[in-house]
Amino acid sequence: MPELDVVVESVSKEGEDVVVKGEVPARCAVGYYHVEIRVKGGKLVSSSCECGSDLCPHAVKLFLRYRGRMSR
Repeated sequence: MPELDVVVESVSKEGEDVVVKGEVPARCAVGYYHVEIRVKGGKLVSSSCECGSDLCPHAVKLFLRYRGRMSR
């Protein structure tokens, strides 16, 4: 079974916050969860995910992918 990757779809600036939208693989379902995170000062401050949890593992994975791309 192929490994599914975290996909960063868009990065935009809203005031002091950076809004990152993307898709994160769902472990228990086929496909992806749509996730939106807000980053302020390099820290994850809030998130919204289709799984229904706040600051869930999907949001953390998207944040780590975003940080990884910013450091390149």
